[in-house]
Amino acid sequence: MKTKKKHAGGRPTKYKVGYCVDLVNYFSIDPIQYKDITVTHKDGTQIDKTEMEAAPTPFISKWCAKSGISEDTFYKWAKKYKQFSEAYKKTKRLQREFIIETALKQVHNSTFSIFMMKNICKWQDKEDENWADKTELGLSGSLEISEERKEKVLGRIRASAIEKLV
Repeated sequence: MKTKKKHAGGRPTKYKVGYCVDLVNYFSIDPIQYKDITVTHKDGTQIDKTEMEAAPTPFISKWCAKSGISEDTFYKWAKKYKQFSEAYKKTKRLQREFIIETALKQVHNSTFSIFMMKNICKWQDKEDENWADKTELGLSGSLEISEERKEKVLGRIRASAIEKLV
């Protein structure tokens, strides 16, 4: 008597190795696009110029919608299939590079760029926890200091602020 092989149940996976290449290609776009425009002045003169703008930002959710899969399925594949996991890691790097490039070229509002860097790139503000030590102020005692010392402290604070801007 033949033993019938039992089906594991559920719908068969839609996963194909080709999704890995498609995923990386989707995120491998030039972050900056150039658009030729004609500007007409009030006096009727026209000037042709090229404007820089950001390409549409690639997101996992957009790729999933384009590919006909849910985001839950996407993340399950990233855990289950090593090749897909590697493609996902590469796309996260490409996405970070995309956001950094558009931020550096200032094609977005600076507040938006900072928001994107903090949320997608996991960047964070770095606070100097030892500022009191660096200014040599004893905060437990009196804050009365000489003008000379005050200028020295303010100079260090200014230098630190400028250093962070650069």
